[in-house]
Amino acid sequence: MHLSCRGVPRFVTSMRLLQAAVAKCIKTVVSEAAFSRMMNLMNQSYMLTDDYATQYVDVLNCRFLAMNKEKRLKNISVMAKRLAEQGDEYKAIKSEVLRAAKEYNCPVDEIELQEVEYPDDIDW
Repeated sequence: MHLSCRGVPRFVTSMRLLQAAVAKCIKTVVSEAAFSRMMNLMNQSYMLTDDYATQYVDVLNCRFLAMNKEKRLKNISVMAKRLAEQGDEYKAIKSEVLRAAKEYNCPVDEIELQEVEYPDDIDW
């Protein structure tokens, strides 16, 4: 994994606004039961966004965007679960990000995964 320091600050307020917008959109495309499960996962006491390795969000986003429309729709709840659970893949990425931040002597939120590249065009 190649990492670099990018110098772009992230703000909690922006993250909360994004979470609200995403939740609103998700509610329109998944069943009420699936939406309830996702919200429960995301609102559990252990789901903290402080110190969250947002680089993992980039990894999942790129993976999600590589799917076709139908597959994305079927995988929304899976992606939400991965974001909330912070499993082994998340922990590995966070560990690498922390190591890189120490190596480059910069804040964690300034570390960028060089392998992550968003597409120019997204077919929604």
